[in-house]
Amino acid sequence: MNRSERRSGTDFNAPRGKTPLQAATYTKQPSLETIELLLAEGADVNPPSSSQYGLTALQGAASYGYKRGALMLLERSADSNASGSRFHGRTALEGVGKSGPLDMVQLLLNAGVEP
Repeated sequence: MNRSERRSGTDFNAPRGKTPLQAATYTKQPSLETIELLLAEGADVNPPSSSQYGLTALQGAASYGYKRGALMLLERSADSNASGSRFHGRTALEGVGKSGPLDMVQLLLNAGVEP
């Protein structure tokens, strides 16, 4: 049994549009506790986004200016340079343009994002 199947029997990384971690970060009211639980259960921080309007967990957190969530993901090696989805996608840095906090831009630059 892998880590992501440990308690619930559910594979948190199974492809089905958005992973639970991606959904947890791409929301106006993200729950740090939910993100921590998913990461503790083995959720992958770098699964690919869906091909249309998809976002990685970091791209979602950046899009909403959720600095604490983004920092948590970066500490677990989230890819700050992951490309956006094929259709209507955006990188984490492009996602910050939606919310605009300069401290999020600085966090991504410190993590090695390529402008």
